[in-house]
Order: sequence, then structure tokens, then C-alpha cells
Amino acid sequence: MEFSYELKQIRKQLDLSQEMLARLLQVSFATVNRLEKGKSLPSYATIRKVEKLCHDNNIKFEVIKND
Repeated sequence: MEFSYELKQIRKQLDLSQEMLARLLQVSFATVNRLEKGKSLPSYATIRKVEKLCHDNNIKFEVIKND
């Protein structure tokens, strides 16, 4: 699945607004908005923060790697 879809689903599972998720990930609201709309790709650091957030909340999240 695409990162944009996964991120939105994670946010909904945690019952967070985009602004609240942005604070948790230490990125801007605009970044979360662009990521969810698929208009930009996440940085490595952002992916790691999402992984940790999911791990801490028992949410399944897998990064799809292109070989």
C-alpha cells in the first residue's frame, strides 16, 4: 500500500488530527497534509518516527522497499 494511505489510516486509528500527528512526528502540518495526499514522499527520519509511533501503539506498519 502507498505511504499516503497508510499514514492516513494510522492517524485515524489513533484518532488524531493532522496537526496533532504533525506535532508527534515533529514535522509541520503542511508536511502531514502533503504526505497524506501523496504530493510528497517522507524523509527517512519521518518514516522512522512513524514506525516508532506505530510500534508504541501496537499498530502494524511496514515500509515497502523498492529493490
